[in-house]
Parts: sequence; structure tokens; C-alpha cells
Amino acid sequence: MTPTGRKWTPRLPAIKARTRRSQKPIQGANVECGQRMLAPYRDRVVSSARGRVLEVGIGSGLNLPFYASAATNIIGLDPSPKLLEMGNEAARKTPIPLRLIEGTAAAIPIEDHDVDAIVTTWTMCSIPEIQARYRRCVGY
Repeated sequence: MTPTGRKWTPRLPAIKARTRRSQKPIQGANVECGQRMLAPYRDRVVSSARGRVLEVGIGSGLNLPFYASAATNIIGLDPSPKLLEMGNEAARKTPIPLRLIEGTAAAIPIEDHDVDAIVTTWTMCSIPEIQARYRRCVGY
């Protein structure tokens, strides 16, 4: 929901990258081209998460391959049902137990002090009063 009470549905741009030689569409170009450059950042942030982890804005699960074995459980929060479906597919490739929840960080639907770590990549600019919300979850 938006601050005005309207339902918000993210719109993902249609990306059709083409090779220079063949001019044929590249499969998964939106992931391969841009995400490869972001992998070192994802690895640095995500691999340090320990214990029970809340990932805000889990989306399609792009961070899942970067979790280390020290993460014992992941709760994935995202407002998009379509992205959560994609996240469910990605979850099949990780041994860490994962629970996906449709929701926003404006009203995180978990108990106070219920997680050990919070992971978020490229979502904080869209969440009002983010520090107070995260402090409630981790208990500090």
C-alpha cells in the first residue's frame, strides 16, 4: 500500500539486450548484464548475515546464493506476489530454510526481537522511518 492507501504494484522494465554480432535477444540479460557487476557487493553484505535473517525486499531471490551456512533461517519480505513466486523458485536451490511473506517494511509482519540480522540491498530508499522499524525487529 502506498501512503495514500492505494495498492502499489511494482512495474519492472522489459529489458531486451542484444549481442553486437547477431542482434538476437540474450536470455536472462537483465540478470546477467547488471547483476554480475553487483555480485561482489551482494556477497559482502549477504554472506555476513548470521542466525535468523530477515531479508527486506527479497524480490526474486537474487541474494539467496550469497548466504553463508551461518544463516540458519531466512524470512523473505516483499510486496510483490510475482517476485515472491520467482523467489520461491530460487529458494529450491538453497539449503537454508526460507519463509516468504508478502508485505512491506512499513509494517513488518514479524514479532519484536525475532531476528538476528536484517539484510536489504537497494531497497532502503523506499522505506520511511527505516531505522526504527529495523531496531524493533532485532531488539536494539
